[in-house]
Formats: sequence, structure tokens, C-alpha cells
Amino acid sequence: MDENKKSDSIEINIKALRNLKKNPWAIASVVLGVLLLVSLFLGFNSKSRNEVSENEIVEKTLNFLSLQVDGGEVTLDSISKNESYYDLVVNYKGEQVPLQVTLDGKYLIGNLIPINR
Repeated sequence: MDENKKSDSIEINIKALRNLKKNPWAIASVVLGVLLLVSLFLGFNSKSRNEVSENEIVEKTLNFLSLQVDGGEVTLDSISKNESYYDLVVNYKGEQVPLQVTLDGKYLIGNLIPINR
């Protein structure tokens, strides 16, 4: 009858712990895996937190460009959102100029050159 009785103790396999001491990469892999899962769970995704609205992008870009040009008005023709930047087409002295602005609104890119052909 005592054999069926459960104890409140936990058995730890000592051999498994000794193997972990011999291979520290196993411990490092487990720790890094847990940290990755925690960061994904908590949403340390900078893309969603730092993204600026289209209106703010337009305002910042037109203000910046107006300060950079000698004369003439800079106006927006179109804006569209890509997965990693905004595509803008601005009009300056009758010319349409394509530009890209990062999603956080910090950087203006004059010309993207694709490297995958």
C-alpha cells in the first residue's frame, strides 16, 4: 500500500545535469531561445512602435524640402505605404520627383536601387 502512495518530492536526473556541465552550448541555446520567445511575446518589434502616420510623413517631408529649395513650391502628388518605407511623389516646378521616407519619418531617401534582379 505504501508503494502506491505519492511523495511530495521531485526527482532530478543527476546524469542529465552532469552532461549539461560538459556542454555549455546547450544551456546557452536554451537561454537564448527563452529570451527570443520573451522578446517576441512582449513585442519588441520597433517597426510597430516607431511608425509615423502618413499625415506626419507628408508634413515633415514637405517642410524639409521647402527649406532645402531656393524657390518654388513643393507639393505632394501621391503617397503610398510599402512594407519598409513610404513612397512619395512630390511636384517641384512642374517636375514629379519620386522619394522614399522611412516608416519612422527620420530619413528621406532619394533613389532606391534594387539589388535583386
